[in-house]
Amino acid sequence: MVGATGHIPAIHYTTEGFYSTDAQAIEVKSGTGTLKSSPPTGTITLSGDWDLTFPPKWGAPEKVTIPKLISWTESADKGIWYFSGIASYQKSFEYTKAASGNRIYLDLGELAEVAEVWVNDAPLGITWTKPHRFDITKHLRGGGNRLRIEVANTWSNRLTGDALTGEKFTNTNIVKANKNLTPWGEVPLKNSGLLGPVTISTVKPTKP
Repeated sequence: MVGATGHIPAIHYTTEGFYSTDAQAIEVKSGTGTLKSSPPTGTITLSGDWDLTFPPKWGAPEKVTIPKLISWTESADKGIWYFSGIASYQKSFEYTKAASGNRIYLDLGELAEVAEVWVNDAPLGITWTKPHRFDITKHLRGGGNRLRIEVANTWSNRLTGDALTGEKFTNTNIVKANKNLTPWGEVPLKNSGLLGPVTISTVKPTKP
């Protein structure tokens, strides 16, 4: 179905049924009949502070607290600008669990480049392409919860940082970044890390 404005609704199919992230209910034809998907009954954004940790001796501080999600390249600390590898985001949050029959989804928004996710120490898996979404229904608790997201970027920023600062965190014989023979010191930094927004949505899937 395409709306009057040309908008194509996002329909997501799961083993529990299908749902839409659109704000309004959407009708879907099934055989000779029509099924209606319910819009999300509630969405919250996990805003505020995040604890961010980096592995030691790779140029970035071992732990910082950030007030909002930004690219590592926008940090006030140049050690974070040039970091390449895996960093861990952690956040505690309160949640009132949804009624039985609903499903609860965690959406990471934007990230660069790959992430692995845990809720209350339960592993949810790895994501590298949008939508970065996980069903957290059976892992979420009423009350306090803990979220951990490990994000890995590429080695490009570290190679650029080494070229600009003279540091040697990497050891490579690839002195040019691409077929245009661009030196690493002239390669723009790439967005890295968890960019968000990170949201939790409650939906009621429609059974076909």
